[in-house]
Amino acid sequence: MKKELIAKIQRYYDRVKIIDEGFCFGLLDPVSNIVVSEAIAQTDLALAVEEKEEDYSRGHRRPMLRCIFERSVDGLVAFLVALFPYLTNYRAVWYLNKADLDPLVAAGLVIQHRGMERTFGFQSDTTAAAVGMALRCAAAAAQHHDPRKFALAWKILSPSICKINTLLSSPYAARDPALIIDIWELLERPEPPALALEEAWELASKRHGSNLNNHAEMELQVPLLPTLRRVLLATIHGYYLEALAWLPKDKLRGSHQYLYSLLHAGHCYGPLDPVSNIIVNTLWYAQAYPLTLEKKIEIEAISTRALLRIALRSLYGLISFLCTRHPTLTPGEAMQRLQLAGAYLQNADDCDGGVEEAEAYAAAANAARHPKPLEQAHFLGPSNSILKGFSDLLEHNEPANVRPLFPGYFQALANCKPAQEAKNTNVLGPWTYNDVMRTIGNFWNEHNSAVGMAKSAIEMHNKKQHQVQPSYEVHVVCGVNDYAGGRANPTKPFDGTCLCSHINFLATQTATGTSPELFFAECSNVGSKEVLLCCPVAMPLPGTEQVRCLYCESRGRTIVHPTKESFLGREREFEKMFRGEGKRANNEMISESYYITLRLDNLEEDRIYGDYSCDPGLQEEVPFDDIN
Repeated sequence: MKKELIAKIQRYYDRVKIIDEGFCFGLLDPVSNIVVSEAIAQTDLALAVEEKEEDYSRGHRRPMLRCIFERSVDGLVAFLVALFPYLTNYRAVWYLNKADLDPLVAAGLVIQHRGMERTFGFQSDTTAAAVGMALRCAAAAAQHHDPRKFALAWKILSPSICKINTLLSSPYAARDPALIIDIWELLERPEPPALALEEAWELASKRHGSNLNNHAEMELQVPLLPTLRRVLLATIHGYYLEALAWLPKDKLRGSHQYLYSLLHAGHCYGPLDPVSNIIVNTLWYAQAYPLTLEKKIEIEAISTRALLRIALRSLYGLISFLCTRHPTLTPGEAMQRLQLAGAYLQNADDCDGGVEEAEAYAAAANAARHPKPLEQAHFLGPSNSILKGFSDLLEHNEPANVRPLFPGYFQALANCKPAQEAKNTNVLGPWTYNDVMRTIGNFWNEHNSAVGMAKSAIEMHNKKQHQVQPSYEVHVVCGVNDYAGGRANPTKPFDGTCLCSHINFLATQTATGTSPELFFAECSNVGSKEVLLCCPVAMPLPGTEQVRCLYCESRGRTIVHPTKESFLGREREFEKMFRGEGKRANNEMISESYYITLRLDNLEEDRIYGDYSCDPGLQEEVPFDDIN
């Protein structure tokens, strides 16, 4: 298929007779992009110095052994792959082939096939930053002599895209050398604060419409199932962050153990919206089957892998519900429905299935590994009049006005003296007991480190904002990747400490009754563990664009990153990867992060929710994975 793209590119270059610095990627159609790229190459643009960073665009380039056609293809592929997470190189080539090498038309196809047309922010700050990074990565992959200059030039030209398109619209305009001078004049304008994408997307939409006439089969194509799976997990992760903001801090941490209930039984399927389902499933399980431990634990940080696991199990439950309720539906088709519905079960279920809801909920609970599957199926089924009442209220009211009613109902349930879970003390032999204690100790070391960094980060933020708004305090830490920035001590082969941690946490203003806000922090892992960045970030919405981080994606960690601020793992690291200087390529990163999400059934973090005693005389050791 790549040979087919190269043949198409050759035809485009034949139309303009430019083979020096003109590339097919940019914000216009391929031929226009070639002309604009040539104009950019022949002008001088002043570049700001990137502080504390080596300028990777100079002095580290591979020899240019490939022709301009191959380099253009590599740049086009890099543009798409950098713009969209979980997009393999092969799939990017497929989209480009269907879009006739038009980069923004191909991007529109990805958005369309992922079911994101209605929710994708085409002109958002996040998309503007992502397109800017994609242009820079494309130039790096194509061995452009200065990717930063290339991306900056398109940023300056972006408010004038329609004007450039008009200049290049006549049949022989692409061969007119005078047009280069016109583009130079536009490049002398001041740099805008961000890429202006309105005109570029509008023109791409028109080109996309005419392109569909040539490729009608594109409408039938869907994303690959691993891609759909990752996109759905990102959507569901956002619902869990929102649900955590609704649960009271004292009950998340204290003896109520809402965190335990959420991470083991707080699935997002049910008769309500996804966030409300998480809340009611969590409250119901916490009240009906309270965790009883001899020891007291207070958890202020959620294990990132445990949060991913409950999101994954929720996805399995959603798929199982739809496939059980509609026996002719395949898992892939169920995932398509869920993606289009934003993982909202009631919108994905067309309600005319041949199987009753109660049976479908039982299948969902089993697939989702719920600790009490039959009981949960009965709780969520149509016989629960209270949930039916909440559903009716949510149809006519904002969720923010209905969700405060949930705790009262479940408190009444608790007053009915529900069944108590018997205390379960695991009696272990010496070897297994020591392994468990070491695992628990490691968990608390990581937990306390993450909580300490989050508190230091919010303290720094409070000092900066003290005179502007009330101070914040940490509600709960809800995401940690302590593998950002590469190894801190490369000369020590057995020291796996990395330079930085990326952390998400919810924080509440102390002087007001506002809901918790989501924050991102980047903290050093070495020395005094300095806070490098702390800022609020928006809650992720279903089917919206994402700010990408190389280090978090490669580890399979779902961390929400800031749109405008710089952090390790953003532009420069992706640029190095596409230039071939990174430790792994795009396809390898996707594959590794995918398999990380599969190994979540038995986490070491589960050990903290049990009581243990050591019996030196125990002859048969309990397998580590079988311990409750």
